[in-house]
Amino acid sequence: ASEMAQSGAAANLTRGSLVAMQELLDVLIARSECRLGDIDWVEVHAAGSSMVDALEALACDQLLRK
Repeated sequence: ASEMAQSGAAANLTRGSLVAMQELLDVLIARSECRLGDIDWVEVHAAGSSMVDALEALACDQLLRK
């Protein structure tokens, strides 16, 4: 399954939003009708920005620990 979104009215165009990423992952899981235990791997955008990459990893980590 795949899904995409943008961070909305963020203060900086290149700065990610952990809350937006978490909400996106929640929507993705709900739409896919899969269980978290069914997930074997996650592919993210990984723009090469240390902050955004860290936020993506944290959002995925928090989702998979639910």
